Amino acid sequence: MALAYLYLGQSINAKIAELGEGATIELEPGVYRESIRLEKSVHIRASSRSGDENPTHIIGEFGKPTIVVATNTPCSLTGVVLSHARSSYSGRQSRCKQEAYACVVVGPAVEVEGTEASIRKPLPLKSTSEWHIHSASHKRESVEREELDSVGVNLLTKQIPGKWRRRMSSLNPRMSQGEEEPLSDRQPRSSIGRQSRTSRVSTDKQTALPAISRVARVSSTSNGLGSGRAEITPKVAPSPKPIARPNKNRRGSALGKPTSSFEMHKCTVKLDCPDMTGVFVYGTKDSLVVRVVNSTVQGGLWGLEAVDEAKVETHKSNFMGNRKGGCRASPKASLTLGQNKIHDNRIGVEMEGTGALIDTEVHDNDIHGVVVRRVSGVIFRNSHIHSNKQNGVLILDQSTPLLEDCTIYDNNYQGVCVRDESNPVIKRTKVHSNKKVGILLTDRSTGTFDACEVCSNERQGILVAERSNPKLKRLKVHGNIEDGIELTDAATGYFEDCEVYENERQGCLVEESSNPVFKNLKTFENRLAGIYISDCGAGKFENCTVQSNKQDGFCIAGSACPKVTYPKLVGNKWGGIWLKDKATCTFEQVDAHDNGFLGERIGGISRCSL
Repeated sequence: MALAYLYLGQSINAKIAELGEGATIELEPGVYRESIRLEKSVHIRASSRSGDENPTHIIGEFGKPTIVVATNTPCSLTGVVLSHARSSYSGRQSRCKQEAYACVVVGPAVEVEGTEASIRKPLPLKSTSEWHIHSASHKRESVEREELDSVGVNLLTKQIPGKWRRRMSSLNPRMSQGEEEPLSDRQPRSSIGRQSRTSRVSTDKQTALPAISRVARVSSTSNGLGSGRAEITPKVAPSPKPIARPNKNRRGSALGKPTSSFEMHKCTVKLDCPDMTGVFVYGTKDSLVVRVVNSTVQGGLWGLEAVDEAKVETHKSNFMGNRKGGCRASPKASLTLGQNKIHDNRIGVEMEGTGALIDTEVHDNDIHGVVVRRVSGVIFRNSHIHSNKQNGVLILDQSTPLLEDCTIYDNNYQGVCVRDESNPVIKRTKVHSNKKVGILLTDRSTGTFDACEVCSNERQGILVAERSNPKLKRLKVHGNIEDGIELTDAATGYFEDCEVYENERQGCLVEESSNPVFKNLKTFENRLAGIYISDCGAGKFENCTVQSNKQDGFCIAGSACPKVTYPKLVGNKWGGIWLKDKATCTFEQVDAHDNGFLGERIGGISRCSL
C-alpha cells in the first residue's frame, strides 16, 4: 500500500485521484479548505505531529458536506477535525444557515447494480419527453428520451417502490387524465443490446445531500429499443456479513469485527450551525457497517443519524451539545453504541430502528435520556442513564426493548416510563433516586421485570395505571418517598417473590378497581400499612408475609373485596387486619400474632371470613 505525505496548500482530492486503491494519505497539521469525496479504498490520517494545540482541520466548501463517502471498499479517517464552511454577510446575520452535513456517508455504494430496462408495451414517444418515477422515499428519478423511433419503451426498476407518472400529457391520453400505472416486477422480455454504464452524483436541493445514481445508456437495436438515459437508484454489492452483532461470549462487548466500508478514528466534528447533522449515514439493505471510534461530535442538529437501512457502530465516542439529540436510528436502520458518552443534548438517544446500547453513559440531556419507539429487538446492557431533565428511559408505541444490568437514576421525571401498549423486558436493573416514579406503566402496557431493584425514588417505586398488566418477579422495592407499589385505574398485574419494605407510605396500594395477583410477597417495615386496598380494589394475595409495619398489616376500605389465603401477619403496630367503609373480604388459613389490635380493628365480623 502506498503512503503519501500531503503538505498544506496541496489538494486532498487531487492526491486521492492520483493514488491507487488502498493508499494512505498523511496530512500535515493545519487547515484544509475543501470538501472531500471518497470513491475508492483510501485511508486519510493526521500526522503524528498533530494534536490539540496543532490540529489537522478540514473545513468543507460552502453548501457542501465536508466528507462524502461513496464506496463499498474499506476507507477510514483518523485524527482530524471536521467542520462546516462559513459564510459572512454585511448584515446582522454573520453565518448562513447550512443545508449540509459535516460528514455524510452515502450508501455506502459505488458498485451499483441497477436493473435492466424492460419492454412492457409499446407507447408512442416523442423526442425530449420526460418521465418521473415517484418513490416511497420521496426521491425522484427522471428519464430523458432522445432521438427515438416511433416505438418506445417503459424504463422500469425494481429498486423503486411506488408509481411512475408520464409528465408529457400529449404523449399518452391515459396519463393526461391523471391516471397512474404501478411499477411492474416482471422480468425483461428482451435483451438490451449494447450498453455503456457510468455513475454520477446528483444533489437533493432541499438537503444538499449527495446521492449516487446509475446511468444506463441504451443503444438502438432491432428489438425496437431507442437510445436514452435512465437514472436508477443504486444497489450495493452484497457483503458476506453485513451486520456486526454483539459478541455473546464476552459480556458487555459491543462491537464485532466486520469489514467496514468507512471508519472514523480519533476525529472531532465541530459544528457552529445547529441545523446540520454531524455524521449522517444513509444505507441500503446490503450496506456494510460504518464505524465511528474514539471520536467527538458536537454542536449540530443530531450528532449521528442513521437512516434507510444504514448499519452504524460507535465505540468510545462522545456526542454532546447537539440541538435535537446525540444519536438517532430511524426505522429500518441499525445503530450499535458501545462505551460511548452521550450528554448535554436535547435527547440522548432515539431508537426507531434496531441496535444496542452497551456500556454507554447517557446523562444531562435536556429532555429524555433514551427514547424507544415502534421497534423490537433493541438491547440495552450495562449502561448508566442518569441526570436527564425528564425521563431516563421512555418506551413508546408498542416497543419491546430488552434492558439488562443497567442503572437508571437521578432523572427529573420517571426512571423508566412505559406507554402505549409497550412490552419491554427489564432484568437486573437498578432504578433509584429519580424525582418522580421509579417505573411507570400506563396506557395498557405490559412488560416483564425480573430481579430489579427500585429504591429511593421521590414518589412511588412502581406505579401501574390505565389497565396495564405487567409481570414482576423477584423485585426489591424499598425506601421510596410514597408507596412502594401502587396499582390504579383498573390495572392488573402478576407479582411473585417480591420484597417491599421501608417505604414512606404503604408497601402496596391497590385502588380504583384494580385487580392484581400477589404470590409470596414480603412487605415489612413500611411507615403506613403493609397492604392497603380501597375504592373497589380487589386482587388475590397468596402466601404473603406482612410484618412489622408502622400501622396495619392489611387495611381494607371503600367497597374493596380482595381474597387473601395463607397470610402471615406478624408484629404490625396497629393491627393485623383493619376492615372499614363497607369493605368485604375473605381470609383463609390466617397466621396472625403479635399485632396491636387484631380483634378490635376488624370493625364488622360479618363482612370478614377468618
